[in-house]
Amino acid sequence: MRQGIIFNEDDTHFFYDHADGPTPDEAEARRFIRGYQGTQITDFMLCCAGRISGFPSSISDSWMDKYDQRKENGLDVDYRQHPVVSCATRMWREKHVDFYAVCLDELRRIGINPWLSVRMNDCHLNDQPAAFLHPAFFHAHPEYRRIRHRAPEGYFDRCYDYALEPVRAYMREILREIVFRYDAYGIELDWMRELYCFAPGGEYEGIEILNGFMREARAILNEAEARWGHPIRMAARVPASPQAALDSGFDAATWAREGLVDILAPSPRWATCDGDLPVEMWTRLLAGTKTRLSPCVEILCRPYPAAKSKPTSVEIARGLAAEYLSMGADSVYLFNYFDMARLDGAEENHPLRKENYRPLLNTLGAEETVLRTERRHMLTYPDAGPIWRRKFAALPLKLPENGEGQFLRLRTGKIPEGMRVEISIGVRGAAPEALTAFANSRPLTFVREERIVPAYTDGPVYVFAPENTFFSGPFLIVEIHASAPAEIDYLDARVFE
Repeated sequence: MRQGIIFNEDDTHFFYDHADGPTPDEAEARRFIRGYQGTQITDFMLCCAGRISGFPSSISDSWMDKYDQRKENGLDVDYRQHPVVSCATRMWREKHVDFYAVCLDELRRIGINPWLSVRMNDCHLNDQPAAFLHPAFFHAHPEYRRIRHRAPEGYFDRCYDYALEPVRAYMREILREIVFRYDAYGIELDWMRELYCFAPGGEYEGIEILNGFMREARAILNEAEARWGHPIRMAARVPASPQAALDSGFDAATWAREGLVDILAPSPRWATCDGDLPVEMWTRLLAGTKTRLSPCVEILCRPYPAAKSKPTSVEIARGLAAEYLSMGADSVYLFNYFDMARLDGAEENHPLRKENYRPLLNTLGAEETVLRTERRHMLTYPDAGPIWRRKFAALPLKLPENGEGQFLRLRTGKIPEGMRVEISIGVRGAAPEALTAFANSRPLTFVREERIVPAYTDGPVYVFAPENTFFSGPFLIVEIHASAPAEIDYLDARVFE
């Protein structure tokens, strides 16, 4: 049985969540970690270094440095009232608590593998002249940014250029400081914050540059193993498809073959989950290696780039986990799935609602617990990839008025015998009687109109179902014909008993 959830805790959530109350102490940090005890979580990734270090650092700025800072980039600043900066600093200085050391210890106590995660090229708030997330290194070295041939324009233009040795040296020293300071089960290199690590045109040469960097990172971890007396694993988050990863400079297959990475997490970036993440390609690339495949489920979802991002529903989260595990993944990775104290106005199927949260953490990590749940498999799109490749989205799709069929694919993973399937189609401009639909070449019949929750589409959604037909998955090819002008802006497959 494949089993396990890898859980990512970012570097700000705990402090945001505790900013308004008493200064959190060691007992509160341990209580927070124990909230995940008894779930399917096997590995817990604690982000301790985004743009700012979460501990007093000799390499990078920390929350405490930002608390004391009064000048930044030539501007007057005061971050003492910022909730993260204030809470983290109070915890360190008033309670004398090393948050990460305590969390690592408590995770071991409750039987979860404790990891530390490093964001390798985070650029949050990079377009602001000063911000609580800006390290001094960022302001001191504009010559290290990936766009130097013109003025920066886009969100990722100020990311660091890993073709430059000083950038790689800076990140190596951050890694070294972390692994010699903390006794972790493993270290994650999060390349999805951000994946744009080279100047345009430098990506292909960047493949060998990053291969070299990964070997150096592995060597640093090997040194630290002698200090701590046990193996230290390495994980990496990379773009969702092998081609997009390689085109961006991430030769993940080589990392696996050389034994550099113990866990590989193909991931969307942020704007949507990837309903067509090619698990079957990854499993073939990793065959014969010891690398564990753990595709990522994000907290947001949408059918195409111009649509509004909405929270991933409970049913869609189950669907993604079912797809990944039944197609050969070893575990499921949850990103941005924080326990939220307040979710005012959230839909009933929001995965972070208290009544949904723990049941999901006890469902998504194993085939035997997720395959027979009610789930939805929504058509989305890859939200990040090489800069020259436009975001390809199958939707919205205009249907020819001449009735010519259009084809769309839904990835469902394995569908156990006895479970039923319905196809929900969001349609603009046509009534259901104007549509003729098939799934895997079998006719579908209109059964009702419904509202999708959350509202990934504002238009009508028509539900079609086969008669006396069992689909086993793992793919459904949906064929749609129209006798009137129509546009498809939503598609999913609901699997249920």
